[in-house]
Amino acid sequence: MRKVNFLVVGILLVVSLLLNGYLLWRSSGASDVLSPADAQWVSKALQHRADQERVPVETISRLNRASVIRFTDQICVGLSPAVGVAGGRSVVCFDSQDGRAVRSEAIGE
Repeated sequence: MRKVNFLVVGILLVVSLLLNGYLLWRSSGASDVLSPADAQWVSKALQHRADQERVPVETISRLNRASVIRFTDQICVGLSPAVGVAGGRSVVCFDSQDGRAVRSEAIGE
């Protein structure tokens, strides 16, 4: 009976480790796909953030994941830390007509 309990606990532990590994892999950004239209806004937001931080845009790009939200008059890009990176989030919103940055917020830095 004791061997059966250890076997069941061992199987549950292995299943849990496999599922957690899969979830971590999925959240690592390996599956993030941006449309070409979104990619241009992400590029502008990364450059805007790099200018604010006074660091190369490659550094900002490597340390953050981006998501794009479209409103009727604005296009906002959210930048959040990549998996394993400590830091705050930021949002940069652009006017959908002329592309200028109309809002930039740093959250939790």
